[in-house]
Amino acid sequence: MFIVITTISIVAITGLVWGAKKILPFPVCPICAGVSGTWLWMLGLKFLGYPVDITILTMLLGGSVVGIAYQVEKRLPDNRSPLLWKVLFIPLGFVTAYMEEKMKKCC
Repeated sequence: MFIVITTISIVAITGLVWGAKKILPFPVCPICAGVSGTWLWMLGLKFLGYPVDITILTMLLGGSVVGIAYQVEKRLPDNRSPLLWKVLFIPLGFVTAYMEEKMKKCC
């Protein structure tokens, strides 16, 4: 059931951002906003003590890490290695997402 709510959330937020793109003064990736908005409210619920499916939450966080790496890669200067950037950023992003969850469990 939680996967259904997650999917609806991603689609709904994506649709809202897609519609708002026309009036926003800055560029926004609608699906990126849908995924990140969904894991943000899930983290909020988790922080407030509500049960959240950690598997779904970690999949969304991992997707955001890869999405951020891809967006930054497109903006790297020509003399910078995209592979080096991803090799450094993606594992660090996964560790950060993992530690975020571990910190919420212990404290």
